[in-house]
Amino acid sequence: NAELDLIVVAINDTLSRVGDSPNQLEADLDLNNNRILNLPAPVSPQEPLRLKDIPLLGTPLTNATVVDNIAFMRTSALAIGDYVVCKRYYAENGLVDGLAYEVVAGGTGLEDGGSFIDLTNGNQARLILQKVMSVKQFGALGNGSADDTVVIQAAIDASVGRILYIEKATYNVSIRPTKSYALLVRTNSNIISNGATFQLEATNLTNHELLLFDRSTDVSIDGLNLIGDRANHIGTAGESGFGVRTTAAQRIHLNRMIISNFWGDGIYLGVSSSSINFVNNEDIYIDKIICNNNRRQGLSVISVDGLWVTNSQFNNTNGVAPEAGVDLEPNSSFNTLKRVFFDNISTAGNAANSLLMFLTQMRSSELSISVSNWRSQNDDNLSTLANVHSTMYGSVSYNNVRVTTSKHGGIICNSLNTNNLSVTINGLVGTDINTVDAGASNTRQLVVLRNDTGVTTYAQMNISNVSRINTGLVTSYASFDVDLNAAAPVLSGCNISSVDWLSTTQIHSVNSLLNNIESNNLKLTADFWPGTVGTRLMDSTSHGNYHQITASGKSVELIVRAATINTPVYRFYNEGGRSGAYYRAIVVDDGSLIAPFNTAKAGLAAADTGTTGGEYFDFQCINSQWTIVGGVGVTGF
Repeated sequence: NAELDLIVVAINDTLSRVGDSPNQLEADLDLNNNRILNLPAPVSPQEPLRLKDIPLLGTPLTNATVVDNIAFMRTSALAIGDYVVCKRYYAENGLVDGLAYEVVAGGTGLEDGGSFIDLTNGNQARLILQKVMSVKQFGALGNGSADDTVVIQAAIDASVGRILYIEKATYNVSIRPTKSYALLVRTNSNIISNGATFQLEATNLTNHELLLFDRSTDVSIDGLNLIGDRANHIGTAGESGFGVRTTAAQRIHLNRMIISNFWGDGIYLGVSSSSINFVNNEDIYIDKIICNNNRRQGLSVISVDGLWVTNSQFNNTNGVAPEAGVDLEPNSSFNTLKRVFFDNISTAGNAANSLLMFLTQMRSSELSISVSNWRSQNDDNLSTLANVHSTMYGSVSYNNVRVTTSKHGGIICNSLNTNNLSVTINGLVGTDINTVDAGASNTRQLVVLRNDTGVTTYAQMNISNVSRINTGLVTSYASFDVDLNAAAPVLSGCNISSVDWLSTTQIHSVNSLLNNIESNNLKLTADFWPGTVGTRLMDSTSHGNYHQITASGKSVELIVRAATINTPVYRFYNEGGRSGAYYRAIVVDDGSLIAPFNTAKAGLAAADTGTTGGEYFDFQCINSQWTIVGGVGVTGF
């Protein structure tokens, strides 16, 4: 019994029952859980392998010299052809895995502190590259304070064509001297992690990026988080501090990443600085990405041919305009936006648009953009599509999109100056939009067609399956607003159908304007709900509860599925005495409006001669029969 304490000490110096005693084996055994902990890398064929050592099977370790760290290896008397295994990188580091070297002639490679080590005897130690490499092999500390930029870059460079594993830790990185980036991602890089974080140290540069893909191709990054310097950025100037920046990159995969707190954008898909050798971004895949609290954009797309963004979130962009979750905004006529697909995207809390497409600079190019299963909550607007040049062509489509509690409206189309562009909005639901109830009246609706730049043609609009829900939280505004100003562009080939104007709590759910449309083929289809007195289809606020078309043109066709009882009054209106204002066709299911329509047409035709406009007829459908029930300034009443 007198020797019991000595026996306990001796056992703890050899084994540990709980895996935490400071013994010579460094607590390698956890007897309670039947596990071996901290098993070191094998240094001879007689020693056991761990799962992570499988990529080392081809490494010749027989008769290798084992040293504690790189410093010992530098001063060792090693001959060409010898093999060396280092237990750790520096003496103060913990154990690392797979740090095996072959001794080669001096000058074989460039000393970089990782893949080539100069020895004091004139020879070099060359890192034996495994299929899977680790930044720890190059001396990365990952302690959240030391600057690991140089060693991580060395690991990226050495692991081209292999897998670079980033152990879960926080690695500080900084912008390289004379460069705009912290880390340059090489072609054929494959970087994986399970939640490691690269944290950018404070900089005063107005243009910088943590990861740069400059003409890089065939790259995959998975499971890596990036944090910018927004909280401690030096100075207030600039807006171009990015988490990820691509310039003419191809076949890039970004997966399972969180990118937050950057001075500019989380991700920026840009172009090379020279237009002479212009190469576009091609085939960029972004999946399961979260961009949060970045200062300018979550994602900016300048030019790309082939972009797939799926299962991702872009939230809380704020600080400097445009402040969008996602912004498609080419900078020159060389740029393109083709084969662009968004699917299963959510945004929340962005100071401006959930999705902005501002296309002022594009020329003579095809647009091909598909937006599906998009969810916006508490953003300013769902989407703005603006300033399409007359030389543009192609398609933009929104399918199955939802907007909830936006500060203003839903989808705003503005100055789409080409009839060679097809814009489809199918399956749009807005719930409690316009929570701010401020700003221009033509920014509050669920769908808005505007013309701020005075274009004379307009895109082909196909709008269907649109509905608006108001739970009583907000003031109810129009579901659909067309306000194309005095330029009166031609709306041809347009089809607007299955638009549900009814609010759940507001009797007067719509306050829409249809102004200054010169239309060759505009079709509107809507439902009247039985017994819902006062529900308005198209209405000018100055004309009470009447349905009216204030558009003029060759053919404006309203298809009404009339209720059998007490539908509200429909106003057939001559706006402003404009020439041809009475050339309108009104068709209902049973054709019962034909005779009243002919009377109204004749009356408005007469009124249009020498008058200032403002004349109208009122119709009402009761028990499927339409009759003229009022009128001002016209004959036939």
